[in-house]
Amino acid sequence: MPASSSLLSLPTPTAAQPVIAWRGLHGAAVSLALAEALSRAQGTVVIVAQTAARAEQLLRELAFFASDIEIASFPDYETLPYEAISPPKDLLADRLSVLYKLAAGDSVKLVVNAEALLGRLPPADFVLSHSLDLSVGEEIDRDALTAKLVEHGYLRVSQVAEPGEIAVRGAVIDIYPAGSKRAVRIDLFDREIESLRLFDPETQVADTEHQRVSILPAREFPFDEAAIRHFRQRFREEFPVEPGRCPVYRDISDAQLPAGIEYYLPLFLDRTVSLLDYLPADSLILICDGALDGLIDAEALIRDRYEQMRHDTERPVLGPEAAFHSPDGIRRGIDDRPSVRLTGQPVEGVSEVADARSAHPLAGGVVDDANRITRWIEAGDAERSLVVASSAGRREVLLELLRSRGYEVSAASGWRDFIGRDDALMVAAGELDDGLSLPAAGIRIVTAEQLGLERPRQQSRRRSRAKDPESIIRELSDLQIGAPVVHEQHGVGRYQGLTTLDVDGVETEFLLLEYADGDKLYV
Repeated sequence: MPASSSLLSLPTPTAAQPVIAWRGLHGAAVSLALAEALSRAQGTVVIVAQTAARAEQLLRELAFFASDIEIASFPDYETLPYEAISPPKDLLADRLSVLYKLAAGDSVKLVVNAEALLGRLPPADFVLSHSLDLSVGEEIDRDALTAKLVEHGYLRVSQVAEPGEIAVRGAVIDIYPAGSKRAVRIDLFDREIESLRLFDPETQVADTEHQRVSILPAREFPFDEAAIRHFRQRFREEFPVEPGRCPVYRDISDAQLPAGIEYYLPLFLDRTVSLLDYLPADSLILICDGALDGLIDAEALIRDRYEQMRHDTERPVLGPEAAFHSPDGIRRGIDDRPSVRLTGQPVEGVSEVADARSAHPLAGGVVDDANRITRWIEAGDAERSLVVASSAGRREVLLELLRSRGYEVSAASGWRDFIGRDDALMVAAGELDDGLSLPAAGIRIVTAEQLGLERPRQQSRRRSRAKDPESIIRELSDLQIGAPVVHEQHGVGRYQGLTTLDVDGVETEFLLLEYADGDKLYV
């Protein structure tokens, strides 16, 4: 990213100054500064955001400013602490993919929210030892391989649709590895692997052949016989209750994984670590404004949830100190590595503070009327201006609008294209939540939404995946009245059973979900 590296020219930590601060970053200048740091760094870089929503925003904006850099996400479980709901399989797959790369010594560029740092994780050797490498020509035992993958957290289904699933049909084994974008089909000739082909789970069509594939564990804890025995023993030691009356204990004893088992992870392992323990000592940590406060907020939520649930003798929960890391411990881990604090306030113990001298893109008296875009273009004194639309289609519409008003405007394929040219006014497509102004560089950016040319965008949601119908039926049959259920659009509600409604003269059966204040949803 050489063309943009000089726009902000912010320093990075050194041996003499391992902790520094950046200030004066307004709007999207934060993401631009992070992108420039990512482009200069040779090793692992971790960006810490205050909340999950802020982390998602940074990922969208970094995709615009640093489109050539692979940036991973390490989300929290996206459930309330101690909730009897397991995270989506693709979320667990994303987390395991990051852990595997770090454990293997790869350099990773990563965005994480504060709450995710408090979660307890297995040691790096667990991830490496529970990963499998399969090669064409290798001899395997089909049943032994299937059993091992089930022990590693994989679910047997009739047709794979999500990461962490396996389907066996005669001499064909389909596996959707955790951390992979595609599934793998293993064709056996007797005991020999004849071919390894990747395929799209939605179409089930295999195309690309590989000589070797890696299969990561589907869970962040072991689930073999030894792990189950370990869990049972630790459960009895931790909780002064009758184990046989606890559904979680009974399910694990029967080799079943109950929802929300992730919050019992320490009971499966001799020791746990934090994400920081996976990082090399020279990793660069970029701490966004408010991220350390996010640790305190997350801990407060954990303790509130614990107080609400600690008296449930049928589902006892681990104390906050056992189930999570402390904010102080995470701070100490951060202090052991080079770090940058992005802040508008003085930072205790930080002597080197670099000022980015950015400004808000709408500074200059732009008013909210039909001529907002004209006023913005004519009000500024920047040499170059960029308007960012939310999609390529919106970009074309905006180009036509500006040209119809007599402006000389051209399209930019992205941020790199914009900074590599000298056009005075350009339009690009990208997902920015805010713009920026860099007076020293003579550049300013504004979003089409800020100019009233687009409707406010809804936050993007995790892409839904097709589910195995038999799996859905099993899950519904296991539901009990009052059980929490996650609806993809409406969030967590309580299952209240099946009910029949008359729809256009036809009796139709619905699932009834109840939300706060008695709101009901029929599915």
